[in-house]
Amino acid sequence: MKIYVKLFPIPGICEASREMEFNLNEGTPDELLICVQEEAGADPLPVDILMFLLNGRVADINEKTRFSDGDRLWILPQIEGG
Repeated sequence: MKIYVKLFPIPGICEASREMEFNLNEGTPDELLICVQEEAGADPLPVDILMFLLNGRVADINEKTRFSDGDRLWILPQIEGG
């Protein structure tokens, strides 16, 4: 299954937005995060300071989410305050 990922600028990981696509076998968050880590050169990917939007909705990447073909995941710095 093909998953599209947009990685927004995140200090220490990337300075500019990057768009990636991955072909996953299992469609698990762990599998996808490994792919993103390898592509971005961030090992480990600091998931505790990141926010994830899956198809436009906030997603908890620590849950056992299953990705589907064509899903779009945005990874951005966690937003605090208001």
